[in-house]
Amino acid sequence: EESPFGVASRELLYRAGLEDCSVLLHDPTWSDDPIESGLADRYKTIARKFIERQVSGVFLMPWDILANQYISTTTAIVDDFKEAGIPVVLIDRDIVRYPSRSHLDLVGIDNFGAAFTLTEHFINLGCRRIDFFAYVTRVPTQESRIAGYLKALAFHGIRPDLAGVYY
Repeated sequence: EESPFGVASRELLYRAGLEDCSVLLHDPTWSDDPIESGLADRYKTIARKFIERQVSGVFLMPWDILANQYISTTTAIVDDFKEAGIPVVLIDRDIVRYPSRSHLDLVGIDNFGAAFTLTEHFINLGCRRIDFFAYVTRVPTQESRIAGYLKALAFHGIRPDLAGVYY
């Protein structure tokens, strides 16, 4: 299964080609380990290179927010880009925990609405016990989906219970 980063990257490259623009593409996430050592340093190195090249803008898919964090590891490089006058557009998720929202533009789906609609679909099919299976780290998009799932349960008179959310 392709990551949202891969799908978005392919479309960005296509659109840039139509406009005769260049794209620098880097993916610092060399493994699936959310607490991988060196990740923050790789993000900083890539950001420094982009700043040195004076890029016109950056599309950034932030790294996961770990359980003991309120903001993403990538927040520091967003600050570096801002200081350099380089606009940043986030892909898929924010750099702060849901329901908070950063000042940055973000391209993604309505995760709350999608989870609400999916949960409601199962309820309309007659399901009364609906569990939510989530990735081990908590990214803002996932937190929004969980909120939509819980809201749909409550809306239909089913007691929402976080015990139905599995990490």
